[in-house]
Amino acid sequence: MQRGVPIVDVTSIAIAAEAVQLIPLRLAKAKCAMPIMMYENRIVVAVENPFESEMQRYFSFLSGLRAILVYSTAAQIETALASYNE
Repeated sequence: MQRGVPIVDVTSIAIAAEAVQLIPLRLAKAKCAMPIMMYENRIVVAVENPFESEMQRYFSFLSGLRAILVYSTAAQIETALASYNE
């Protein structure tokens, strides 16, 4: 954990298709973010800076769900994003 925020290696976990469908990949790529799963009425999104409140509002707006941000490196996020096609 980094200051109470989970650290996730998005290249080594299963990514939930329903989470990816809620956030257009072109927008996720622009923000260097990877939607990874849904939990109850929330979407979990891996980002490089999970402390940026604007990022949380952005993904909440796009998904229509409360966004929970977790930390992952930019390199891991870019690798995970590259494995998905819109």
